[in-house]
Amino acid sequence: MTFFIGLPAPVTDYDDFVPSHYELVPVEQRHITLLYLGEISRRELVKVRETLELISRRKAPLKMSLHGLIALPSTSRPKHLAIRVVKSYDLLRLRGELRQFLRDMEKDRYTEYKPHITIASTRAKATLNLILSVEKAVRRSLSKKIPLAIEKIALYEAEKGVVEPLSTYVLSGLP
Repeated sequence: MTFFIGLPAPVTDYDDFVPSHYELVPVEQRHITLLYLGEISRRELVKVRETLELISRRKAPLKMSLHGLIALPSTSRPKHLAIRVVKSYDLLRLRGELRQFLRDMEKDRYTEYKPHITIASTRAKATLNLILSVEKAVRRSLSKKIPLAIEKIALYEAEKGVVEPLSTYVLSGLP
């Protein structure tokens, strides 16, 4: 099992854009990943929980916006559909603080942080029909831009495609 820190984001506003080839991610599993930790020891788990407790008391709820769908890893290989999270200063600052506190545990796999909320996945092969339906869904979804308020941060556990929050903390600091 692996662990990561994320922001619960049970957003359904873009579900109607998802083509029929895809299966929706359960709403309670939707999140914005902040930091991927991979496998960690019990001692490290305690440190992560203490860090989240501290940060949640210092950080106010976050305001951000969502704008359209993106295909991941790419439009030509659209295994997942995700909502694009517009990067905000507060989101990047929160991620930066987590990276500072937990730098020894971070195992991020990407060089550039692209915040998103995965809402659907498929096992279908990337046929021309699938690619065209994804391109159409992405284009149509760009007409929708919505605000999002995030009030919690969570430590998640992932195993065999199932994501569950282990512990959740309310962002209760002052803005």
